Amino acid sequence: MQFQGKVAYTGILTAFCIVLGFMEMFIPNPIPFLRLGLANIPIVVGIFIFEEKKYVFYVAVLKSILVPVITGNFFVKLIIGMPATIAATIIMLIIFKLLSKYLTAISVAAVGGYFHIIFQLIVIKIFFIKYLDIYKIIPYFSLLGLVSGILTGFIAEYTIKNFLKVDNAAKNYSG
Repeated sequence: MQFQGKVAYTGILTAFCIVLGFMEMFIPNPIPFLRLGLANIPIVVGIFIFEEKKYVFYVAVLKSILVPVITGNFFVKLIIGMPATIAATIIMLIIFKLLSKYLTAISVAAVGGYFHIIFQLIVIKIFFIKYLDIYKIIPYFSLLGLVSGILTGFIAEYTIKNFLKVDNAAKNYSG
């Protein structure tokens, strides 16, 4: 993929993050402050379509900044969401690098969802809640993060399959 294509796909995936993050505002939260993480789908897609993984990192950083700007509550979402998104993205990239032959978007997203919620709770502990009791909810929230990751992974898997079809059709088009 040429540089222009990488930049274009980075923009498309970032825009996809923004749209999904905005749409997710209208989905009722099953538990207060717990969302499905739909805006993370393009990050998982990027892990599978970019050969140079730095572009996935760009999408994650842009998503962490732009989605809170669009959806509101910028300060809190930036403090809690950005470190969790970046940490989860790094872990997904490491897992993908080590085990890519054995992974699907579902498994990568499940790992990402799990670690995203763990890192969010760690950040909340550091900045907002000083009591150790917050660690008592980690098993429950990590299970919810895992389930959320699996659900977003199914959507990412479908998106990747269709993306590859469109990308191959565009390459074969002689226009």
